Amino acid sequence: MVLILKSKINEFLNSNNICVVSTNEPYSATLFYKFDEINEALLFISSPTSRHIKLDELLSAAIYTNNPIKGVQIIGKLLLANETQKKLYLNTYKAANFALNHKIYALKLKYLKYTDNTLMLPKKTEIFYE
Repeated sequence: MVLILKSKINEFLNSNNICVVSTNEPYSATLFYKFDEINEALLFISSPTSRHIKLDELLSAAIYTNNPIKGVQIIGKLLLANETQKKLYLNTYKAANFALNHKIYALKLKYLKYTDNTLMLPKKTEIFYE
């Protein structure tokens, strides 16, 4: 059952591309992301001086659709993307090459709560990542 749900979660993350990340400051930012399924991370580009860029800090993220209601709430650790992740992001968002003073980051998943009203589950699904 967990593998089926994890597959549905990965499918959801791969079928969307906009998330809101939040810090404990409080501060939120809307970003285009690419899901790195292998490393279980959300990849995004941002300026290193942005208020939401706090390396090695825990950030939260939310991704939702409303018809039908599906979504995830995430807690993850913010890291610099590795070279493979950078290529994955730039292959998806070719126009991101314009942002010369920006860096690509990886929000490594630590916790995820999944909502999918089409599954008719009695509760939300929670996954803890290593």
